[in-house]
Amino acid sequence: GSGNPHLIGAILEEALEEDLAFYLHKRLFGPLGFTNYRLQTDAQGQVYCGGGWFFQPQQLAIITQLMLQEGRWNNVQILSREWVAKCSAKYLPLLNANDQNDYGYLFWHKTYVVGDREIKSYEGRGAGGQYMFIIPELSTTIVITSGNYRSGNPFLPEQVVEERILPLLLAN
Repeated sequence: GSGNPHLIGAILEEALEEDLAFYLHKRLFGPLGFTNYRLQTDAQGQVYCGGGWFFQPQQLAIITQLMLQEGRWNNVQILSREWVAKCSAKYLPLLNANDQNDYGYLFWHKTYVVGDREIKSYEGRGAGGQYMFIIPELSTTIVITSGNYRSGNPFLPEQVVEERILPLLLAN
């Protein structure tokens, strides 16, 4: 759920002794060149870390590349390699999820099957079909933004990746 990330954000802001939005801009979004984005806040004005952040698709692509490149962007180490490794690791199998995939620090893990190949991905997923796919073995990232709220198929981005995009990437 979104309660845990929001709680972590509140704890982080308390530990930082500065405004979390300012810290995130200074340490992450600013160095990535982001100028036009929005972070939702709660009723007390704290950054709501459980969702509702608004980024352009190009910005999400930069975030996925940052993860793929182990925290480096434009030859600058923005996130530590150790933190990226911890963040993208598998920690918990989700037995109540549809495909019982693994979960890390807010990243889902999934294995796609294309022909006789298994392709591992770790993914940031948001409501309505906002997806960031990081596929290290192919040195590839994919971003899908959609408004898939009432289609009856909330996993459509995963289908598109498995049935359409990965076969094209593997054909070359």
